[in-house]
Amino acid sequence: AVVSTQSGHYGREGIVVAVLIAELLATVVIVNNEENYHPKKKKQKTKCSIVCSGTTGRKDTNWVAYQTYGVYTDVDISSCQFKHIPNIVTTLEGKRHHWAVTGTSSVYGATKDTFRIYIRRFNLNLSIPKNEEWNVEWMAIGYNC
Repeated sequence: AVVSTQSGHYGREGIVVAVLIAELLATVVIVNNEENYHPKKKKQKTKCSIVCSGTTGRKDTNWVAYQTYGVYTDVDISSCQFKHIPNIVTTLEGKRHHWAVTGTSSVYGATKDTFRIYIRRFNLNLSIPKNEEWNVEWMAIGYNC
């Protein structure tokens, strides 16, 4: 399952929301998986749930034009070394103008190694997210064993 939260805050305030939700989910994962039960496996005694986070970076996000008023980016989470698709919480961070977009919490095509996020706004073109240094900040909760 993919879990995400809508955020359109200026600066880094939005990540606070993501952190709180991720911490809450991590607590649920730990409580419900005291012996680290995974639905596709039998109960295991070793702890293997992890919380991993990152950013695509203000200067490094590879935004790609999508249809008339959209952009998307693929986010690499392979360094987390998840064994299954994790729960993912996202927020959009940048200098300005990202409060008026949609899609900041809509995760597409999640795998254990990557996911995609689409952003839409009227009159959105590639220069806006690049000039305003929009980037995806994310937290993922899953299993590495």
